[in-house]
Amino acid sequence: MRDQVILARNALKNDIPLFTLIGKDKFALQTLEYYHSLAKEECSPEFIKDLEMLIEDFRKYREENPGIIKIPDL
Repeated sequence: MRDQVILARNALKNDIPLFTLIGKDKFALQTLEYYHSLAKEECSPEFIKDLEMLIEDFRKYREENPGIIKIPDL
């Protein structure tokens, strides 16, 4: 995926809605997996490969840090 910081900065700069997930969010992995199920039908193979690597990063983080995975809050 393109640099996530650049994507976020451009969205904020251009007043485009932005949704962010972090590794400790209990629902993040499932959200990404669902997004993948939708994207795989229409997105480029390169995008799907990058998304799958991101999902694996979230999965690994969750496995390595079970004590900090929680329901999101502010």
